[in-house]
Amino acid sequence: MLQRIIIVFGLFLLAGCTFQGGRLNGASPESLIARGETQESVQQKLGKPGFMDSKGRAEAWQYCSGGLLNDTYRTIWFVDGRVANFSKMNASLAQGFCDQAFPAVNWGNRPENVTLD
Repeated sequence: MLQRIIIVFGLFLLAGCTFQGGRLNGASPESLIARGETQESVQQKLGKPGFMDSKGRAEAWQYCSGGLLNDTYRTIWFVDGRVANFSKMNASLAQGFCDQAFPAVNWGNRPENVTLD
């Protein structure tokens, strides 16, 4: 009986490590996509972002990956529909799975080459 519980728990953990609703499988976006790629290309490779925000010519898409004690939120920054840069932020696990608690985009901390006008 204990073996079955351990197996089910292990499968549950593995299921959380796939692409679904803005959740990454552990691979960093930087290893899968390149600057200059289109939004369509990014969505084909990473799936739908968990959170999106836009300001002027810029757009920010967020994805997450979670650990047992902390989560990593990765933002892909677009200018005019093309990848301009990447950033990431770590956060403590506070509200369940990372894809349930995306932080607001901090436009003040955007990369230098992400212009709004």
